[in-house]
Amino acid sequence: TVSAAGGEQARRQLSGEELLAVDVGVEGVAPEGEGSAANIVEEDPVAAEANATVTAISFVAPVVVCGDGSIGTGEACDDGNGDGGDGCTPLCAVEEGWACKSSVTVGSGLGGTSSCTPVCGDGKRILAGDAEGCDDGNLADGDGCSAACTVELGYVCDGGSLNRADTCTTVCGDGILSATEVCDDGNRVPDDGCAAECSAVEDGYACSVPDGGMGSVCSPCHESCATCSSTAEDACTSCRSAYPFSSEGRCV
Repeated sequence: TVSAAGGEQARRQLSGEELLAVDVGVEGVAPEGEGSAANIVEEDPVAAEANATVTAISFVAPVVVCGDGSIGTGEACDDGNGDGGDGCTPLCAVEEGWACKSSVTVGSGLGGTSSCTPVCGDGKRILAGDAEGCDDGNLADGDGCSAACTVELGYVCDGGSLNRADTCTTVCGDGILSATEVCDDGNRVPDDGCAAECSAVEDGYACSVPDGGMGSVCSPCHESCATCSSTAEDACTSCRSAYPFSSEGRCV
């Protein structure tokens, strides 16, 4: 504050500041009455700042611990452990070939626990723990590797890794007729109706899959037929030389 010497009026005008009135005392002179000119003083902003009390507000940043099962800021995943090979690395990053989702489905998923599964159909086979039986780079059924990345009956799939898709091929002779086989009678012996490579039905035979079966059953055509669609007499598709004439599937 600013005081007036000898009881004189003291007044200082600062731009934008309100004048404050306080009692001013001068040595040997009694203070004048309240509201008098001698009692009007202005607060010194420098002194006011020095006397101000500042309350400090402390902020403690949350501690993010990878592997505690709670996704924190800076973590792409947190599955509650520090293991690798399960989709979420020990540094809480999503592993290649995996997808992780949070148990918290609202917003960014912070605070939730990650569940990680292999990405089926991406052509990156996850070998750890037999997570994927195969991955041929698509989600089609009937090509050896199913839409759920399991090996289909009658096929073997191999060669898959994080860098390469699986190649699936049929198993001729296993008694399971697969999409790329013409027949499969459970062996690779020729001259029994089904060719050794399962690629063709041999002349003079008809092969079919019985109800409830998975493989081919091959039987000789009628004696008049060189080739046939079934073993019936009228199922000839071509005739033997001894039966040169055909009529409505019959050879005579």
